[in-house]
Amino acid sequence: MNLKPKHPATRGLLRAALPAGLAALLLLGPACLQAARHAADADSASQASSPSSYGACVIDVVNSIISGLSGSGIQSLAVAQFREKDSRERSVFCLRLEKDLSDAIRTDTSFKVAKSSRVYTELQGMQGDSTDLDKPATLERFGQDLNADALLTGTYASQGSQVLLHVRLLRCYDGKLLWEGRESFPASYLGPNELNPIAGTQPQGYVQVVGPPTPTPPPAPVKMPPVLRPVPDFSCVSLELGERRFFPRNSTFENVIGVVNGAYLEAGWAGILDAQIDYWYVHSVNLSNINSLYGVGITLEATYPLRLGRWLVAYGGLGTRLESINVVDNNLPSQYGVSFGNDSFLGTLGLKVHQGPWGLDLHYSNDFFASDNANNMVSLGAYYDFIFGGGGGGTAQPAGRADGDSDGGGEPADLEGRSLPGSLGGF
Repeated sequence: MNLKPKHPATRGLLRAALPAGLAALLLLGPACLQAARHAADADSASQASSPSSYGACVIDVVNSIISGLSGSGIQSLAVAQFREKDSRERSVFCLRLEKDLSDAIRTDTSFKVAKSSRVYTELQGMQGDSTDLDKPATLERFGQDLNADALLTGTYASQGSQVLLHVRLLRCYDGKLLWEGRESFPASYLGPNELNPIAGTQPQGYVQVVGPPTPTPPPAPVKMPPVLRPVPDFSCVSLELGERRFFPRNSTFENVIGVVNGAYLEAGWAGILDAQIDYWYVHSVNLSNINSLYGVGITLEATYPLRLGRWLVAYGGLGTRLESINVVDNNLPSQYGVSFGNDSFLGTLGLKVHQGPWGLDLHYSNDFFASDNANNMVSLGAYYDFIFGGGGGGTAQPAGRADGDSDGGGEPADLEGRSLPGSLGGF
């Protein structure tokens, strides 16, 4: 096939255009390559400066704390009281962020981190969510009660489609700023209502400066999910004092002394094991020559607790009671006495009502069998829970989160594919 133009004028035009095209390619080619290179660099810079994921923000904060506190002497810290920047109110996101930071620091660093249940109990003993930890005296007391050297706190603000974080680390005994950092991430990583403020959680005495009106109404406030104490809580030791009423089932014994009132003292661990000592005394009895009777008993019980709500915990279990009943006889010298044992195997059911570390305990015990006299016993006492560091066994799960203090949940990966410690996908 002949591809040459047949017309002589066409062949002349091609001969003239070919050198000009080659010259234009040599002149414009480097400029086009340079423009393409600039466009690629701009695209890379845009990707590098784009906001990271929520999980990456948590990791960045933890890494910054590790490097910022090197050689500072800080060994323990608590994470609490994150707030919205302008309203100073808390939100569900604050609870999520505090838990995720606590889990990540506890997992990836050597710092001791106060458990969420201890932080919650301490704040309830102050002013709850309205506690202002920016006050030096309040912060110092907070750190002393939790044995925490520093407090990790901060604020957040919504700006367009981004959430901006300002995180601060304060030394507890003097409020000195040890470290601060700023992070951002897309708001799409959060649930639809996580940023909604919770009314009534502002620090006491705070007055928000009202700015110009915004065209969109504020989001409806949501109800704060309660942070519940875990049951059983293996970091808890309780001390209880109360009154006990004995209803004898031995008819002879009942005719002699009737219904007896006594007192008891109980020490318990984790709500599953307890030891009690009780005492009762009857001055006059329906027997000649018998001046009085008194009994001292020691009870050991194993129970299991079940949370019924924010303030109620029911429990049940089995135990044994070892009792010594002593007879004061007028015909015997004072240095002599008569006593006999009354040992039993029992079951118990109880209900505790608590607010913070304080509570009331009502329980019923029944002797299945006894060596002398079986009793029905009804006890009412007041107790106080002492929370110690570490531990953490069972979980309490309020609606909308996997514990006020539970550790667990899924492990979603961030944009770089790293698996994050703790639960970043919900709480």
